[in-house]
Amino acid sequence: MKYGFKLSYAGTEIDFQEVGEMKSKYLGIVLLVIGVALAWWGYNIYDSTSSQITRAVNGDTPIEAWAGMVGGAICVLIGLLKLK
Repeated sequence: MKYGFKLSYAGTEIDFQEVGEMKSKYLGIVLLVIGVALAWWGYNIYDSTSSQITRAVNGDTPIEAWAGMVGGAICVLIGLLKLK
């Protein structure tokens, strides 16, 4: 056991390192779900009719679209690293 400790009580042993690893996996799953949702939301904003008209007129993309897609990608990458 690298970092952590074990607790024994009434014949039951709890390894707190394993508890921390499970929390990390749950966090990874949550980050994956949030990342996919953010990326999808950002793409929906990017692909909306008002955004297409704005891009056609002056070439600007809404910052919300970029924030959603980039933030979603970052969350997905961190989530994948937590699941590793």
